Amino acid sequence: FSFLELPENISILINEGIFVAVTICAILFLIRFVDDFILEYIVPLTQKTESKLDDQLIPPLRKFLKLLITVFGFVIILDNLGYDVTTLLAGLGIGGLA
Repeated sequence: FSFLELPENISILINEGIFVAVTICAILFLIRFVDDFILEYIVPLTQKTESKLDDQLIPPLRKFLKLLITVFGFVIILDNLGYDVTTLLAGLGIGGLA
């Protein structure tokens, strides 16, 4: 790829596309890793206890962690594509306070 003489805008577009693809793959890997970790290690621990509270907390925790990884991944993608994410993060902070 580095030996090709492409116009500057196409070269930038290809580099950004590769970065987005690699970042999405990393996001999917992290989501599956965290989900499998919870299923293989945390769920058996919760099944050994007598309390039903920890059994009920696992599904929302899994969904929350998946959402958190996805949001952080897309914020990283937007930041590296040149968008100003500080306003987005500030808006999320203000929305969280409300």
